[in-house]
Amino acid sequence: MTGFDTVGTLLARARMLTAAGHPDAGAAWRRAAAAVEGTGGRLSPGDEADSLDALALDHRGDAGHCAETYFARAAELHELAGSHGKALLSRARALLCAPDAAGAAGPGSEARAMAALGALCDQVVAAHEAGDTTAAQTATLLLLQCGVRAGGLGATPGPGGGSATESGATDLRAKLDRLRACTQEHRRATAANAGDRTREST
Repeated sequence: MTGFDTVGTLLARARMLTAAGHPDAGAAWRRAAAAVEGTGGRLSPGDEADSLDALALDHRGDAGHCAETYFARAAELHELAGSHGKALLSRARALLCAPDAAGAAGPGSEARAMAALGALCDQVVAAHEAGDTTAAQTATLLLLQCGVRAGGLGATPGPGGGSATESGATDLRAKLDRLRACTQEHRRATAANAGDRTREST
């Protein structure tokens, strides 16, 4: 970026990188926010939410960094901006950044985190069916759930002290089937949109 970039240009680039899931989105939002503040303004709730998401993703896993807090605040702002799908994603990421996520505080905490994540997944699927979230947002949240479930396979003791790997694998397969259905729908919708654009250009 150069010294001649306008606030609008910086905001457009930050939004574009966020939409693409680019790792430079956080830096782009920092430049855009500084430019907006330099004019005496402030980011809109939606832009601020995207900025907080990007900042949290940049520092996720860093010791002493409150990624959970940033994701949680981003979820509030996404809701304020009317972006329900983004809000659900931010809540899920906040949950996964919590100290007791992924069994860090014991099997009981892991079970609670998985139950909370499952509830969010049910919400995003219902919202998608109602046309309130995109297929990409829905698939991303389901993918997060599958990743956590896969990471916990065999870690929880089953009845009689045996391994719960078999039942866990069955549960994971069901979640992957749910994810696969969502991604297939996304591919069909993308192909249909591409076909519409091709017909419009001929």
